[in-house]
Amino acid sequence: MKYLVILIVTLSQITYSQISFTINSDKPIYGYGEPIILTAKAKNISTDTKTIWFSCTSSMQAEYKFNNYYSGNWTGCWTAIEEVNLLPNQTRKYEWLIDPKVFGLPDNDKVQTIVGLFFYADSLSSGYYELRDTLSIKAPKYYGGQLDVYFVDSLAHEVDQIKQELGAEILSSQDFILDLVREVWQITGTSVDSVMNLYSNDSRLYYMNYKRQSSYSSITTSVDEELLASKFYLSQNYPNPFNPNTVVSFSVPTDSKVKLEVFNILGQSVNVLLNEEKSAGTYEIAWNADNLPSGIYFVSIKAIGLFSKVNFTDVKKAVLLK
Repeated sequence: MKYLVILIVTLSQITYSQISFTINSDKPIYGYGEPIILTAKAKNISTDTKTIWFSCTSSMQAEYKFNNYYSGNWTGCWTAIEEVNLLPNQTRKYEWLIDPKVFGLPDNDKVQTIVGLFFYADSLSSGYYELRDTLSIKAPKYYGGQLDVYFVDSLAHEVDQIKQELGAEILSSQDFILDLVREVWQITGTSVDSVMNLYSNDSRLYYMNYKRQSSYSSITTSVDEELLASKFYLSQNYPNPFNPNTVVSFSVPTDSKVKLEVFNILGQSVNVLLNEEKSAGTYEIAWNADNLPSGIYFVSIKAIGLFSKVNFTDVKKAVLLK
């Protein structure tokens, strides 16, 4: 069994190993209490399909640092492995919604500094690479936020005094374990950081912490069709290896006669996926190899421009595992 070695290599540039990474906000200036949307993009800028690995299916792909807050403090996960294949010009986009009413961010009145981070490995046995990008926005300090609070049930009366002092709204309450009660408090008009400083070690409370758990509001992938179709191109089939279905993508920048054919390792034609005229654009062709045995195959494209008479040929290796 192979294990993913946890070794992070920090890179100062945002492009490495044919992956580019950027982080942006939905606008540069925010009013008081306005939600902030962060979008991070990891793009395959190579001419081949890029296979990358993550240590967890729900976190440790992309993270962000908002001033002193690091989203990875809450979402670290080291138990699962996920493989992601990015086609040429394909972008994997991560989006977070930061609601000041929940997070209590921004926590100062300075220009807000946000650092985007992207972690991936080239293989199961390699170490992690870390890509980063930095962005600055203007947003005022928010006075409020949510806190996760635990206290002993027998001290509920004393804890009520703290709630009154803070004017806290109780969003949820539940019996936790033994005689502990867990509540989520909404704070308004006071910095949650100052509340933490005042009450996190109060003897009336068992435990108090921020409700700043951050998770992706969405993860999507898309292909830059305009860039992909600006030249002749044959992509690596995806997935690869496959069983028995896979997809082959190609692009032609001008109207062309296209033949997409599959050969076995002996050079024998075993399947013609496409043989027709195509207008300029990007196409995906499904290939079902249910009638073929496991082995190595070669996907070949031959394209001839109908007007330019430009010839294009390329071959990609495909692995069928049954």
